[in-house]
Amino acid sequence: MSAFVNQLGCGLVLPTMLVWTTRGLPFEIRGRGNGMWQGAFAIGQFASGMVLQFLGEQSGGLLPAFSRLSVVCFAVAGGAVLGGIYQAVAPPSMRKSAPVTQPASSDTR
Repeated sequence: MSAFVNQLGCGLVLPTMLVWTTRGLPFEIRGRGNGMWQGAFAIGQFASGMVLQFLGEQSGGLLPAFSRLSVVCFAVAGGAVLGGIYQAVAPPSMRKSAPVTQPASSDTR
């Protein structure tokens, strides 16, 4: 049952994350951005087992390894939240976000 819930969550979260992370890309290169995201995700899936095994051997088991990984995840999440807050309150001249461009319309009415 837990595997079902896990896969249901992944099935909902992964497409949402993909759209969320690539929505700022121009339409001309959105496919390339999707491919890079998918490649990075696949590399992460491949490397996660090896990293977890290494951390488990270094820290004395899987529970301490997951604890270390959770600290790293919380630090990265905190950095992302602080970056979002900074971008929301920073003056427009200090922001580093690129403008989103829309494709030219082929409708000639």
